[in-house]
Amino acid sequence: MAFFLLWVWVMVSLATAKHLGIASLQSSHLEAVNNHSADRILGISSNLSTAQPKSTPQQVLQYMDPTWVRSLWWVWVIGLVWVAEFILGCQQMIIAAAVSTWYFSRQEGRGKVRHPVWWSWRTLLLYHLGTVAKGSLLITICKLPRLIIQWVTKKCKDPEHSCARCCLRLCCCCLWCFEHFLKYMNHNAYTVTATRGTAFCTSAKIAWRVVLTNMLQVATVNSVGDLMLFLAKVAVTGTVCCIALPVLHADPTLHLYAIPLIVTAVFAFFITHCVFSVYEMAVDTLFLCFSDDYNTYDTTDGRDLVADKELYEFMVKHEDIDRKNSRKSRRRDPPETIRFKEGTV
Repeated sequence: MAFFLLWVWVMVSLATAKHLGIASLQSSHLEAVNNHSADRILGISSNLSTAQPKSTPQQVLQYMDPTWVRSLWWVWVIGLVWVAEFILGCQQMIIAAAVSTWYFSRQEGRGKVRHPVWWSWRTLLLYHLGTVAKGSLLITICKLPRLIIQWVTKKCKDPEHSCARCCLRLCCCCLWCFEHFLKYMNHNAYTVTATRGTAFCTSAKIAWRVVLTNMLQVATVNSVGDLMLFLAKVAVTGTVCCIALPVLHADPTLHLYAIPLIVTAVFAFFITHCVFSVYEMAVDTLFLCFSDDYNTYDTTDGRDLVADKELYEFMVKHEDIDRKNSRKSRRRDPPETIRFKEGTV
């Protein structure tokens, strides 16, 4: 919110920015202006109005709109998109680092972090700002063309441009899908970076390989998780509306309470979405941590699986479903053959 207010203030300053310059004006225009003013003030005709106008140039001071300021508008708009994605990326990195640190805290050779959130803040500021900047830049490069195409589509209102408008909407839809794919992969890359400390490109390759080898589990976890989170958002929003309705109805000075109720529902859903998005990112991080934990697990190296038995059984519940779309995936071993770490995650 603070950055958005700063952005609005700077944008207003750029829109009203002008500098004092010198403009050339013909003397005939000045004489005409002076004569007209004299006629209105004195109520008489000026003799200068009948004189032949002279075309000698005159210089006047004038506030001019510099052209370089207009280019800064586009720079500032690009900066808004990039910084907004950078802030969201920092949030994802902190959540991913905190959840992954908590998940692998029972692994041998890793010390237990007492304050995972503060530790994630410190790690982000010291080591991973470049990773977040690179990921947010990729999303910005994909989002800006989509916004420009949307703006051009709105301008093409002529029925003769229906074919071009359809093509632009198709391109916009493709860019939207690719943008959401990048966001999902960025979050997974941030999780790998927080877990292994690798660079962005290396983390993205590892995350992509993990997702490919667990495509069925990814679809299951995402579908079930998204459905549960959506139902939770609807339940919270409905509860808030049920509480607000009798309160608004009891106010004798309020004659039309439908609009305040709609505004309350919109704000309640928005706040609920912001809160439950943290849980959504935590679920995705837990799944990636589990997949990475199992892919690196070997029954011969003497290392126990960090995940507990309940989590393992939930993840392999749909293992026997058709696996033709995931040929490289590793078949999960039965829970009886897995050495689990004592305790719970």
